Amino acid sequence: MNYKQTAANILKGVGGHENIENVYHCSTRLRFTLKDDAKANKTEIEAIDGVIGVVNSGGQFQVIVGNNVSYVYKELGSGVPGGTEGSSGSSTPSAKKKFSASSIFDIISAIFQPLVPAVSGAGMLKVVLLLCTMTGILSKDSQTYNILNNLADAAFYFLPILVAYSTAVKFKSSVPLAMVVSSALLHPKITELLTAGEPLKLFGIPVTPANYGGQVVPIILIVLFMGYIQRFADKVSPNVVKVFLSPLIVILITGPVALLALGPIGVFLGNGLTQGILLIQQHVGFIAVAILAVLMPIFVSLGIHKVFIPIMVSTIANPGYDMLILVAHLCSNFAQSAASLAVATRAKSKSLRQLAVSSAVTASFGISEPALYGITMKLKKPLYAAMAGAGIAGIFAGLMQLKAYVPVGPGFASLPMFVGEGNNFLIAILTLVISFIATFIIARIVGFNEPADPDVQAVKSPPVSEPKTGAFTQPESAVKQQTVELYAPIQGQSVPLSEVSDEVFSQEMMGKGVAFIPEHPVLYAPMDGTVSPLYKSKHALGLVSDNGVELLIHIGIDTVKMKGAGFKAFVNTGDTVSKGDKLIEFDLNAIKEFGLDTTTMMVITNTEHFSNITPTISPKVQPGDVIMTLTKGEV
Repeated sequence: MNYKQTAANILKGVGGHENIENVYHCSTRLRFTLKDDAKANKTEIEAIDGVIGVVNSGGQFQVIVGNNVSYVYKELGSGVPGGTEGSSGSSTPSAKKKFSASSIFDIISAIFQPLVPAVSGAGMLKVVLLLCTMTGILSKDSQTYNILNNLADAAFYFLPILVAYSTAVKFKSSVPLAMVVSSALLHPKITELLTAGEPLKLFGIPVTPANYGGQVVPIILIVLFMGYIQRFADKVSPNVVKVFLSPLIVILITGPVALLALGPIGVFLGNGLTQGILLIQQHVGFIAVAILAVLMPIFVSLGIHKVFIPIMVSTIANPGYDMLILVAHLCSNFAQSAASLAVATRAKSKSLRQLAVSSAVTASFGISEPALYGITMKLKKPLYAAMAGAGIAGIFAGLMQLKAYVPVGPGFASLPMFVGEGNNFLIAILTLVISFIATFIIARIVGFNEPADPDVQAVKSPPVSEPKTGAFTQPESAVKQQTVELYAPIQGQSVPLSEVSDEVFSQEMMGKGVAFIPEHPVLYAPMDGTVSPLYKSKHALGLVSDNGVELLIHIGIDTVKMKGAGFKAFVNTGDTVSKGDKLIEFDLNAIKEFGLDTTTMMVITNTEHFSNITPTISPKVQPGDVIMTLTKGEV
């Protein structure tokens, strides 16, 4: 790669120096904050030699370059505003003031995404209890049933406290204070006063009766307001008494304002939103589900689907089911699966067939991104077939008023989410069958234009260019087959890359590999090799082995924003390490408190040099366990 030319082309593609508000880089990508995103030509940038892909998300225009990102960054020139890797010079990425739809989606995702597992787990517990009562295993009158049912209900009733926590984390307010204020609204005595039906006054001002159990909108408003009060209180409180005076001011001001104004306003807005959704479901549900199912791939590709999360969580909390968003997801997921399978049955290229089959399987289990980005959007016609098939299934599901009771990604493994009264589960089965069959038939009829060199073009691989230092130089020998084993670098659970929330990794833009959900905050060397490079923010490093494996290990998602806080490295760039050597210690709690995902990725960045890469997926892995087997040879 010609780094200077690549940098010049990227600079031109994003609209030149004058359109850049700030730029910095992490371990794999250039992260631009642009003054006007419309001036950036995504298609032009994706075609640049050395560019793996482009993602425009969370207010950042991200150009994925891979291991060579630092070399390209240096060639951008001194006229570009920004700092070094992990830094942003005079202005940090979070300092961007421009208000955009992208920033709204980022906020919504940051608040609600962390809550989905807890709410989903509680919802699935209710499904299990329903199955137990239907089969006679448990009686609704038993103490066991009532205890477990209350345990499941707790996640929904105390949802305001969960929302207060994630909102405070997102906006860097005091988490304990946010939880105290939100808990006060759910206090039994206050709830009794608010719902007694008798006039209630605070400082002589009437308090609007409201039930805050299961509410989310008022809590977001209250915590946002509390953040401003907290900064004011910290400023005016003398240091000697700040430890109690500042929180006292926050509680005394935020509590009454919450009860008198923000709480009732939030309840009105939240109930209005829920009632509007219910009216749509009841009166034009079949049209709404069909339209949403058709457009779901577009929403996912643009990141707009995140805006549906609070609606989905709110309707699951009250009235207890969703008839629109999750149902449309069911139709779309199985349509993407069917379209990918149709491609597999017609593809001439072995690599395209393999990718299509694996994408079809993951989509059928509720993860549609590999199919969407890797197959249907690239080949176009299968995407149209999937949208048509999903629309047909959406009409059926809407007419039959299909209900989803748990906020999880609809797929084979999560089908119990549709277990409910009457024949709801049967309707769900029929919906996915209709979506799959209709899409498969349409996709087979319309076909697709296979790339002239499909083994290369079906999935865009990372560039094989090497830095001038020779750190990543790949030996040209070894044409014959050779098996290489890599070992787990961390204690925790191993999961497929397709489950990673960062599409750069889930779509294998950087290469194939495996991800980990860490349980112990120490990273060990998975092989013998040389550190090249260790990134300044210490959240990621590269390793190169003598037998030609080029490895990237990335701790957490977007952890470059932490600028090295919470990370301690025991190696430097150029150090030689042996399997099992301690590389990095990191603070799991600090990453979570920063509002970031701790999932850690280990990726083979020169994937194209291996004919087979087989990761081991296990609920429990220890450092030193064989986690990946690579077959090296002529490709």
